[in-house]
Amino acid sequence: MTKPADNGNYGWVDSTQVNNNNLTVSGWQATNQAVDKPYRYVIAVDQTTGKELGRTQVMINQQRDDVAKVLSASG
Repeated sequence: MTKPADNGNYGWVDSTQVNNNNLTVSGWQATNQAVDKPYRYVIAVDQTTGKELGRTQVMINQQRDDVAKVLSASG
């Protein structure tokens, strides 16, 4: 498989919620760097120190046709 030339990493956080020290994040991320890679992580970073606070593997992958439509129209 030939990798597309655009290796940018694009994303958006739609919403976040903290409940009992659990962070729930909703949004999207798209990159051709992840072609054929079966994993994704959400990484929380303290913007004031640059230190990683934690990471967790994304367990629910969902097709976002709305995002695909916008990205294909802008490319």
